[in-house]
Amino acid sequence: MSVLRITYPTKTNNPSDPDSVRKFQFNDANDLKAAVNNHADNLDQLLQAVGITEGTNSIGVFVSLSILQAAYPNGANGSYAVIDDGQGGTPNVATYNNGTSLWELSTPDESIIWVSNQAALPGTGISQKLYIALDTGTFYYWTGSQYETAGPSVEVVVKYIQNNGRYFKTEKGYGNSGSGHEENDIVEGWHDNVNRDRWSRGVIIGTPVTLPADFDDQAKIFLLNDKININQ
Repeated sequence: MSVLRITYPTKTNNPSDPDSVRKFQFNDANDLKAAVNNHADNLDQLLQAVGITEGTNSIGVFVSLSILQAAYPNGANGSYAVIDDGQGGTPNVATYNNGTSLWELSTPDESIIWVSNQAALPGTGISQKLYIALDTGTFYYWTGSQYETAGPSVEVVVKYIQNNGRYFKTEKGYGNSGSGHEENDIVEGWHDNVNRDRWSRGVIIGTPVTLPADFDDQAKIFLLNDKININQ
């Protein structure tokens, strides 16, 4: 869309300047009117693109649809509000449906919608849209009844875990605790994160365990109350 800008010259009070510079004349007024109307037309196009038509009223900005619903359970028909959690997700426009007495998210034009985390996913998703959680990078899509993850499982992503100054490399990331490992999981550990010396590699062969806070200097990993095959 094109955007008009005011073209008349900057006005001065210098008596030696011509009238077109010192005075606000009829052609300046027409120039200003054309620019303002052009901006209004562009704004109408944007509002129409997100399902907001003439005569609607803006309620404001809210961090979630549920908060908006609680604050304005009886919004005027056609009213709208912006939903923005303030954490980098894609802002959405919510419109009030007089038939259902509920606020509903308008369908965004973007194919990808960013949310702060899984909990921030809309209660009802939009088909053929991809949702990405900012905290984990996980991809979600709406099946019509529930969300499913898209792409490879997050469990195959290699992550590095630091636990009390000791470093572990694992194909399953569970935060700093390193908990939740299970049979056949591969774990590597080392003392020096720069040189990565004294490292060991093993396969957990017992029940799920928590990675230990320490291991010895002889290329062995000790898993609490569990056994491990060591490849030295």
